[in-house]
Amino acid sequence: RDYLNGRSIPSDIASRFRLGFAKAGWSNLKSALLQSGFSEEDLLEAGLLKRSEKGSTYDLFRDRLMLPICDLRGRVLGFGGRVLDDSLPKYMNSLENPLFHKSRLFYGLNLARRHFSTERRVVVVEGYTDVIMAHCQGIHETVATLGTALTDEHARILKRMTDEVILFYDCDEAGRVAASRGIEVIVSHDLDVTVFSLDGGMDPFDFFRNHTGDEFRSLVKTKGEDSFDFTFRHHSR
Repeated sequence: RDYLNGRSIPSDIASRFRLGFAKAGWSNLKSALLQSGFSEEDLLEAGLLKRSEKGSTYDLFRDRLMLPICDLRGRVLGFGGRVLDDSLPKYMNSLENPLFHKSRLFYGLNLARRHFSTERRVVVVEGYTDVIMAHCQGIHETVATLGTALTDEHARILKRMTDEVILFYDCDEAGRVAASRGIEVIVSHDLDVTVFSLDGGMDPFDFFRNHTGDEFRSLVKTKGEDSFDFTFRHHSR
């Protein structure tokens, strides 16, 4: 709770996103779920346990903020876990399994979809906390990929629900490359694309922490670039 307060994430938003915590230790989740009747194989197949080189199993998520990743109906298919300090890796996802496919899922889509009927657009960011802070500012149509580039399957999902995709990535080189790749995929599925990027090293989380939703909408109109302008500017550097 102290961590969330320090990140300006209010309790109602934490509840909406069903945020939780994985305690430090190697077998807290394993012990609890085995006592609840699940088998070790169930937990391995669900991507919650990992097997060591010696053959024993241990909790994949330890001492992390936990972010449930849901399907469109709100059913939890996997988790993202974020460290509370500067250790690496910063983010970790559930292991791929029969239900959890990163190339087919968005973080926050189950919450964002109810707003597509009025907005008819989606804002795509890269980080889980970017999504959460955007929702804090009323940009409820925001989702994130799960540490992967946008795929054709992602675009097909969005095509069924929206007309326009706004890519709001970090302004560093990695963000520009991700935007360029995203444009290629989205345009191939006949969706409109706007790229919104920031100067000065501010990432989407920091932006939404310091700006209102109305400011975001206004800046997208005045500083957002269509796919042609962004691609021309990026490749002419």
